[in-house]
Amino acid sequence: MDHRRAFELGKQVGVWASVAHALILLSLIELKPLPWYVRAALFMLAMYALSRWSKADDLYADESYRSADEP
Repeated sequence: MDHRRAFELGKQVGVWASVAHALILLSLIELKPLPWYVRAALFMLAMYALSRWSKADDLYADESYRSADEP
């Protein structure tokens, strides 16, 4: 895998991880109680971000293993 592709995949993994964690924290904050449907929507967005993070992480791992096999 070339360095540019590795950087782009790593950046994608990091962005989705950050988004997921931020949304989970926002959905759990009780400082200013949000309506239940707003917290539910934030949590659903967080789950979507976690699934994207997982897919990006799997793609990054696949690319890394593929490049390790190349001579």
